[in-house]
Amino acid sequence: TVLGITTDGCRIKQDVVVTVEGGPSSLIVEANRDVVCLGEPVVIKAGGAAGYTWTPSIGLNRTDGAEVIAEPEFTTTYTVRGLTENGCAVERDIEILVDEGPSLEILADQDSVCPGAEVRLSAYGATRFEWLGDESLLDPVGSVVYARPSKSSIYQVVGSSGLGCTDTASIFIGT
Repeated sequence: TVLGITTDGCRIKQDVVVTVEGGPSSLIVEANRDVVCLGEPVVIKAGGAAGYTWTPSIGLNRTDGAEVIAEPEFTTTYTVRGLTENGCAVERDIEILVDEGPSLEILADQDSVCPGAEVRLSAYGATRFEWLGDESLLDPVGSVVYARPSKSSIYQVVGSSGLGCTDTASIFIGT
């Protein structure tokens, strides 16, 4: 009910219906995963509104639409703004964590050995290590392994971070 006074001093009482249009309260935002390795894309989808805008634009393939592909270079919080057909809006955030992954380094106690002699191989820069090589590699798991090459060989290690991102490094041991 609205009460008013006219210019000539009369009181007027009027019932008024006010419709308050809310934003898209059911706006949802989700990603196919919330942790990615550096350089990997992630699909982010929104629903529950008539139109969408995304910020920041860094790492996004587009800034409008219900679905975007993000390839962030660092952990980023994306905001989607959902709009109803009459222009009301609501925002939701989603954080995409970026694991930069390991940066491997391999060292050997010798660059060259006599055929069948033992060489110690050490890897650094990851939380888990798996070695690849020929049958001269004695145990393929761990940051420190031993090999007894009968011929010149290349040994490769795959290191992974706690979140599963990987890096690969290799070393040549001559005989």
